[in-house]
Amino acid sequence: MGLRRAGNSAAAAKVLEPITRDLAVIENGSYHRLLLLYQGMLPSDSLLGGNASVADVTEAYGVANWHYYNGRKEDAIRIWRRMIESPQWAAFGYLAAEAELAGRQ
Repeated sequence: MGLRRAGNSAAAAKVLEPITRDLAVIENGSYHRLLLLYQGMLPSDSLLGGNASVADVTEAYGVANWHYYNGRKEDAIRIWRRMIESPQWAAFGYLAAEAELAGRQ
């Protein structure tokens, strides 16, 4: 995410090269799914599921960030706003969404 936000798409693509669908992931499946999204192997709606609430703020932040660096800033902001309605206030994604929104006021 950081490389793409910094405008270094080539380096970001290089980081993603070893990631595969069948990668043996013991935990942190959310991060694995996000990496597959960033590679174009999963659609964004497969992570958010279209629910009115955000069930996993880790995945939601990653999807919002993906929209943001792909030029869909309004979609990103909409997801970040949904995220801060979540009860997962101590999660990294929640805190990052708060920071993203605070920087836009």
